[in-house]
Amino acid sequence: MKRFSTLSALTVALVLTFASAASATSTLGTTTTPGGASLNGCGTNTVINQVTSDPAVPYSVPAAGTITQWQHNTESGPDIPGAPLTLVVLRPAGSGFNVVGVDARTVPNPLPAGGVATYPLATPIAVQAGDTFGLYTNAAGAAVCYWRGGSTPLAATLAALTELSPPAPNQALNRSSTDSPGGYTMNLAATFEPTPPPPPSKSKKCKKKKHKRSAESAKKKCKKKKKG
Repeated sequence: MKRFSTLSALTVALVLTFASAASATSTLGTTTTPGGASLNGCGTNTVINQVTSDPAVPYSVPAAGTITQWQHNTESGPDIPGAPLTLVVLRPAGSGFNVVGVDARTVPNPLPAGGVATYPLATPIAVQAGDTFGLYTNAAGAAVCYWRGGSTPLAATLAALTELSPPAPNQALNRSSTDSPGGYTMNLAATFEPTPPPPPSKSKKCKKKKHKRSAESAKKKCKKKKKG
């Protein structure tokens, strides 16, 4: 019996640990330049979007929640202070994507001392599982949008989506070419907060207590709680 009790306690502890991890705030993507990777600008009038990523450094949203801030490595290029740069959150739709939300910024002037610019969102962007991230600028050479080669994960691929003006929510975007081969990853990180689970129902608590007392007394107890 002692062994069973120990195993049961261990099982409960593991379940609670995994549940806590699944409900915790996390960072999607990275602003760390992969070793030996080359630097690539955003181009002009193009959204560069992370289509697939390595599980070790995921860029896809894992569940419903919100994006509360995003980051960009400004010294790998370096980026041009004051240049426009827009975060674009995208949702796969057929062969293209729909714009879920955007956050238009300018590269800080002066560039941040730590080499990474952080952009908190006044209004978090609501996301769903499978949503991805991209960057847009209409200024050539404004910023390093992605890295390729070196130790960049082979599972990471990008798509180029043509857009002549800054994207807007609910807009549909289409690919302008075939997706990149493996080994391409965005210079972008986003803070993801999952939607908390709903609180347990009071009626369920009453049902569970019915097993511990007579049906009649359980009904009275439930009625009292509902009135209170």
